[in-house]
Amino acid sequence: MVQVMPISLFLMILMSLACGIEVTESANPSGLTPTETVFACGGVLLALTLLIHSLGVIAKSSVTQNRMSVEDAGVLLARRLEKCHWLAVGMVVLCLEGLGLASVLVSPPWIANSLAMKSLALLFPGMSLFLFSVLTNEKFSIAGERKRVSRTGILRLVLPKLSFISAISILPIVLLLGLIDVVQMIPIEPTYRSAATALIVILFIVSALPWLVSQSIGHSTLSGKKKKWIDELTKRAGLGNTPVKIWRTNHRNMNAMAIGFISPFRTLFLSDQLVAELPSKQLAMVLLHEASHLKRQHLPIRLLCTIPIWVTAAAFSPWLEQHQGIASLTTVMCIVLTLIVLRWVAHQTEYDADAEACRLAVRISRELDGVPQTLSESSRELSRALLKVSQQRSIARKSTWMHPSVLTRIQNMRSHPHPEAQERGLVAEAATRMQAELTSAAC
Repeated sequence: MVQVMPISLFLMILMSLACGIEVTESANPSGLTPTETVFACGGVLLALTLLIHSLGVIAKSSVTQNRMSVEDAGVLLARRLEKCHWLAVGMVVLCLEGLGLASVLVSPPWIANSLAMKSLALLFPGMSLFLFSVLTNEKFSIAGERKRVSRTGILRLVLPKLSFISAISILPIVLLLGLIDVVQMIPIEPTYRSAATALIVILFIVSALPWLVSQSIGHSTLSGKKKKWIDELTKRAGLGNTPVKIWRTNHRNMNAMAIGFISPFRTLFLSDQLVAELPSKQLAMVLLHEASHLKRQHLPIRLLCTIPIWVTAAAFSPWLEQHQGIASLTTVMCIVLTLIVLRWVAHQTEYDADAEACRLAVRISRELDGVPQTLSESSRELSRALLKVSQQRSIARKSTWMHPSVLTRIQNMRSHPHPEAQERGLVAEAATRMQAELTSAAC
């Protein structure tokens, strides 16, 4: 229910890889020698690292000196780190493209001849900064919860988060390009090689990618009556034997997530705190919301919606290769259009999942206890669940790249006509209360 990959990370990956398109050893616009380039870029990246570290120190001192509460300092730190992420995107592009770091990184033959190694080299500067900022944020969160934690203990608590981010960003790209490298070495006709590459990409996205992400999440299985109830709920939602697993977060996170595209390779994750604290009706609505994403194929829709943009650009690539300046501008335009289209589609699919979850609840409630029985009750319970899930982090209530704001989603559910008009006031009351909270937070 809360976005997993922020737009700044997505853009960091996209821009880092774009800087390596057709780069050559001689393509260094700065005129610096390789040694000068490394030292210049190293200085820029070191300055950003020190900035991120200092933000964590300032947040911690604000709490220890009783100038701010842990929650307020955590929200402020998250906002400042997000600004650092955007600054890092610009600085990484400056280093890779402007100072010629990309040409230096891919110049060794063992990197230049491998798509996987080339992508790993290009992603290293930006991802190092991003992972260090995650480490800083997580260390502050842990310090706010526990008075004394050793460095080994902190690393043990933070490592799952770092592993998860790597599994959804770096590893899939490197592994997929590594498989393509293997195909390129097979002595077959170019037509067959292209077909084999396309087949590997499809199989990787459908099967290997969901498995890789699932394995990176610390999880456990359900047991007892709750397992039986949740399994019955997912079956009646039309998901068959899709497994539902507990996402272990040490009760520090209320979240839910659907992974995968087709039945044998998809999984629903519910965080431990979510399962422990939400009442059954609210838990049912969260689960049905995630089930709706899978049932209505929202994940592949999001994946496919940007393909026409890049196919169109590829069709004009022979002409663009003759006009280098226009080619660079076209790449930037494609990235911007991708972000705009993906955001719009993601928001629409969230609204659709909310509406479908309410419809599913009414139908399932006739056969299973603990599920809202009317459309208005369903929207009310889902609204309450959204408020509860975002209660820990007020920043999670605002609109993001992949999710509309909580208030917008509640108002959207209010706009659907319900036959039980007298119950709609409860949803309206939740939306009004949410508006008041957001207004006071802004002040």
